Amino acid sequence: MTDYKIPISDSESHPLYVSEKQELPAPALAQQYNDPASRCQRYRARRCILNFVAVMALLVWTGYYFLSSIQCMSSTIGEVSAILQKIADLNSHQENSAFDPVMIMDIPEKYLPEIGPDRTQRRLLVIGDIHGMKESLQDLLQETKYDPEQDHLVLAGDMVNKGPDSPGVVDLAMKIGASCVRGNHEDKVIRAWEDIQSRSSELGDEAEPDEKIYGHHHRKVIALARALGERRIEWLKSCPLMLRLGNFGEMGEVIVVHAGIEPGVELEDQNPFSVMNMRSIKHGIPSKHHGKAWSKAWNKYQESLSPCQRQTVIYGHDARRGLKTKEYSLGIDTGCVKGRKLTAAIIEGGETSYSHELAQVKCHKAPKE
Repeated sequence: MTDYKIPISDSESHPLYVSEKQELPAPALAQQYNDPASRCQRYRARRCILNFVAVMALLVWTGYYFLSSIQCMSSTIGEVSAILQKIADLNSHQENSAFDPVMIMDIPEKYLPEIGPDRTQRRLLVIGDIHGMKESLQDLLQETKYDPEQDHLVLAGDMVNKGPDSPGVVDLAMKIGASCVRGNHEDKVIRAWEDIQSRSSELGDEAEPDEKIYGHHHRKVIALARALGERRIEWLKSCPLMLRLGNFGEMGEVIVVHAGIEPGVELEDQNPFSVMNMRSIKHGIPSKHHGKAWSKAWNKYQESLSPCQRQTVIYGHDARRGLKTKEYSLGIDTGCVKGRKLTAAIIEGGETSYSHELAQVKCHKAPKE
């Protein structure tokens, strides 16, 4: 331990020795605490701390307000953009169509399954996107033991394009008296056919060859329209956008569409483009590519209704998400043309209630064109 010699004053005759371990007496501490200079230092320290806390609080509040403003602005911009896109899609469809598609049809009662001990053994088979895969369609009909005398076939759109035999698919559907809804690929082919007829009537032999007025993608659609011809095109035109199948117990009213239905909007007021093209909903607006699956919003909306008002939608169009079974929606586009599966939803009646099940067959991947 080291001792330090501290002189108190020149007049003192004896030095005062203070050890490092010694504490100042209480009076000395009180005097030091009440010293004006010490009080000033403590005041400045407290003021600095309070200023620092105030500045940090201001920065945090400013940052929160700024981020909230950006999020609000981003949300508003997104909503406006979605609305404008919806308007553009609808206008584009109307401007490029020389006809009005049939919005809604009801399937004839004679095709509906029955319940009861004396019921007719009748079934409804709803098949997803075929895309010209005629052999796969035939395989699925064989797998389900389809009986054209009792069963009825409903095709959920996108029967044509991409696959090797679109004319064959349409011929088979017409032969067995199938019902159908219009998909986005039928719509493209019908519009292409209308364009062919319009140009031919206006320009006659002077109409430019297809390759000069269309890009690569549109040339294929034009070629398909020519291959299908007027008889098949007229049958495709007869396919409505939405087909009501009737009420089937816990499923409620069952509706077949190609892509989807906007929740909370009456069927008569649905956007035709969205019904054939939507996969998702963003900011409450149907979207082809962005947002959450429309079926999620649809099922949530159905749960808010009374049981007698609920509807179940059977749809295709979304091969990326594949088979999606929910309480009030059934997605059955399972990517047949990509070499995956072709799916049928089968509705039939029992003694006391209706039921539905799925059937599938493996598809061979369509060759690239």
